[in-house]
Amino acid sequence: KPSAAVWNEEIKAAWTQAYASAQGVPANYDIDEIEGRIPSALRGTVFRNGPGNFERGGQRYEHVLDGDGLLCRWSLDGATGRARFASRFVRTPEYAAEEAADTVLHRNTFGTQPASGPLGELENAFDLVLKNPANTNVQSWGGKLLALWEAALPCRIDPDTLEYVGRETFDGLPRDCAPS
Repeated sequence: KPSAAVWNEEIKAAWTQAYASAQGVPANYDIDEIEGRIPSALRGTVFRNGPGNFERGGQRYEHVLDGDGLLCRWSLDGATGRARFASRFVRTPEYAAEEAADTVLHRNTFGTQPASGPLGELENAFDLVLKNPANTNVQSWGGKLLALWEAALPCRIDPDTLEYVGRETFDGLPRDCAPS
């Protein structure tokens, strides 16, 4: 265990803030405060994602990597001197169902489990389908924007709205065990 000098209240507060669920999502706005200027030839968009929601219905996820994917987009246009930011959770069917129920409904990789029923933990022991949090990476591939997680098919995302479009099957080549 770290010493009190290292694991002090300031450090605890910083870690708590770093792993708090994102607020104000979805977001979509111009970035008004820019120091200096954007070079006129610079134009493009960067997408990033990672865990952004760490609880559901008051149940804290067991591990930060169980967090629901938050997709972010930064766009720069040096010719106009404008910059924009947008973000949205990757609204997979599992995410939408859990949001509507306000409870954890699906197993996660790192320990977050749905509440047990009359059979206790045995109910989750044979549930082999994991929730795809789409929280690991985002790639542009073949003209498609894909939110990734290592253990499931990619989630296809509309690059303009950041809305979930569906699972990307690459015309049926890879397969997963998740229900459609």
